[in-house]
Amino acid sequence: MKQTADIDVWNQFTQTIKPLSGKTDKHPREFPPQLHAYRVSKGELAFELDLHGYTLDEAYKTVKKFIDLHYKKESKQIKIITGKGINQLGKIKSEIELWLETPVFSHKIRETKWINSGGVLQITLKRNKQK
Repeated sequence: MKQTADIDVWNQFTQTIKPLSGKTDKHPREFPPQLHAYRVSKGELAFELDLHGYTLDEAYKTVKKFIDLHYKKESKQIKIITGKGINQLGKIKSEIELWLETPVFSHKIRETKWINSGGVLQITLKRNKQK
């Protein structure tokens, strides 16, 4: 009985809540929360994308957007965290190398290198010649 009373009180409360007027987001998020940006030497930014919890289809679309964005912005280096997987057999880890060899990605990538014992893919991008 008490649980249903608590739920009713909660439902009544949530229905009375109104959005704050005049409140704007001064810093809209351009990236998903899985993206991390941090400073490295010489004042450059390094960008990481964490793919933990993604399906293969979601990971492919996110990686494509991430690489396209940083190629257009002329970032030099990005990192994609795939995780190591069980017994080094992660699904995204094994597929991402195949994705990056396709023409969709290959003309944007200069070099790839696995770091952190194979859990992070470090990608060096080519210069965007279209700018």
